[in-house]
Amino acid sequence: MSVPPIKAPPKYRRYNLPISEHEFIQRVRRHKPSSLVPLVARYGAQFNDKDQYTKLETMHYAPWALAEIARTSLVNGNEFRDDATDRDMWECGRAYAAVKDPDLNGSDASSVGRFLLRMSNQLTFQQPDFNELARTAALFDQTSATKPTRVMMSGWVHGLLGCTLQEYVGAALLLHTSALHNVGTFDASWLDQPEVADITSEVSSATLAGAIDDHFVSTGADLKILQREGEKLFGRPDANYRRFSFNPLWSKPVVSGLTERLVIPAPHLLIAKASPLGIYHVGVERHGDAFAEDAGKLFEAYVGRQLRLIADGAVLPEIEYLQGKNRLLSVDWFVVFDECVVLVEVKST
Repeated sequence: MSVPPIKAPPKYRRYNLPISEHEFIQRVRRHKPSSLVPLVARYGAQFNDKDQYTKLETMHYAPWALAEIARTSLVNGNEFRDDATDRDMWECGRAYAAVKDPDLNGSDASSVGRFLLRMSNQLTFQQPDFNELARTAALFDQTSATKPTRVMMSGWVHGLLGCTLQEYVGAALLLHTSALHNVGTFDASWLDQPEVADITSEVSSATLAGAIDDHFVSTGADLKILQREGEKLFGRPDANYRRFSFNPLWSKPVVSGLTERLVIPAPHLLIAKASPLGIYHVGVERHGDAFAEDAGKLFEAYVGRQLRLIADGAVLPEIEYLQGKNRLLSVDWFVVFDECVVLVEVKST
């Protein structure tokens, strides 16, 4: 199904000046989630590619803006509101872009650093999709840790995900592809149609449906619970920074119960969910620090694999040395060139 053409409303001066976060929330709350969020999904499918949302006239349809509009509607909205139109979608996007940032015009030396740190979350949306998914396989399937692990033993992937890594990533890719071609929606009944036989001959429809339900789908009510749980863990930020806080759609990017189909407000969140960082968060939620430490050991070995691709440098692992009576470890990798030695310290997050 092709995405219907999206017409920009006539230009006018609303939201040309900074507004408060509260005003943005109230603008989104004018509309029932069952009307606004599917509209967000339609725009998410249309403006998934950065070449489409980096234009001046469509910057307010960037995926991070759409993800926040959807989150605000699902968490703060209710069904006793008006239906949303394309004009309303345009205004919600403009309102998001107009929310003032207290650090943007800050006078102290740390304002710029804090502002750029928050802007860096946009980089996640601009990673090439297939590179991210390929990196999941390269890290978790094709790399072996060189140090003892506590959780990542034989069969750990199936124990964590309930399926293979390929099936998990395949489910995310299927949802992502469907969103882009079906105005941000997916219907589980499509898995039984002959058009997807090439896929289900490799991974059964039951396996795909199970992975989708277990890891990607949530209702609006459950997303509200996830939001509250996230705020308990990470705290509730000042209102001026709310839009940079935990968004439950990162954990469950597909919404059920709004329409007859599943709704996918921001397709790229599916890629993030199936990326190494997405699986890292699933593992930490289940196993805590043990998984984080194992992931760090695996990532260290993975970085070593990449460094060894350098043609004219000798790559050496960390060394143990004595400092007095204490045994210490150096940085993780040394890359030795004729002109210099590069020290590489690996961090998994």
